[in-house]
Amino acid sequence: MIYERLSKGKARKAAEGGYVGGWMPYGFRRGDDGCVAQIPEQVTVLKRIFAWVAEGKPLQWMCDRLQEAGVPTQKARRWRASTIRRILGNPFYAGRTEATRA
Repeated sequence: MIYERLSKGKARKAAEGGYVGGWMPYGFRRGDDGCVAQIPEQVTVLKRIFAWVAEGKPLQWMCDRLQEAGVPTQKARRWRASTIRRILGNPFYAGRTEATRA
């Protein structure tokens, strides 16, 4: 019964434009209305990362360029290949969230 209520609540929130996927991925935050809002500076970094992938650049090369440019990660740590790999593999960037995976 609890599972059913939670599922219905998540579906309703998603239908209203809210985000139900847990932690917000790099480049996004929850807006004041509970919907997904972009962080423009980080979205620019995301575009750069995806462009580099299209050019075939290695992950460590990307980390080095971002670190040299002083670009902060989401948690203000060093850029690592695993961080970029996680970004590239996140279904959120393909437009899929928890509510839309079903």
